[in-house]
Amino acid sequence: CTIHQPSTEVFDLFHRVMFLRLGQMVYNGAIDGIVPYFAARNHHCKPNYNPADFAMRKLQTLSDEEIEPLLQKEPQQEAHDDNKAVDMMRNPTASFHVQVAHLLRREFHQFIRDKMTLGARFGMSVLLALMTG
Repeated sequence: CTIHQPSTEVFDLFHRVMFLRLGQMVYNGAIDGIVPYFAARNHHCKPNYNPADFAMRKLQTLSDEEIEPLLQKEPQQEAHDDNKAVDMMRNPTASFHVQVAHLLRREFHQFIRDKMTLGARFGMSVLLALMTG
C-alpha cells in the first residue's frame, strides 16, 4: 500500500513502513523503530509527535548531504523476514508475458468500468461511421 502523509489514526494502523526520498530508501522497518532509527543518526523527534510527520518533514527539509547518513544501503532483515516487497523488486518472479497479460487485463477492466468514456467512444464511432458512409 502507498500512502502519502497519513493522519496519526491511519498511521497507527500500519505495522511496517518504508520511507523513500528521490527513489532512495531512507527507512524500511517497523513503525516503532522510526524514532530510534532517526535518533541514532542525531535527528530527534519531539515527544507525542507523529513519527510519520517527523520523518516526512526531515525528508523534505534536509539537504542531500544531510540525508546521506540516513540512507539505508540494504533493507533491514528482521527475524520473521517480512520484506517480500523488497525481495520482489530484486527478483521479479513474473515473466514479461505474464506482466503484459496482467496489465492488459487491468486496462480492460478499467475500460469496461468507465461507462461514460465507453459510451462516448461508441457514440463517436457511430457518428464517424454515419458521416463517412
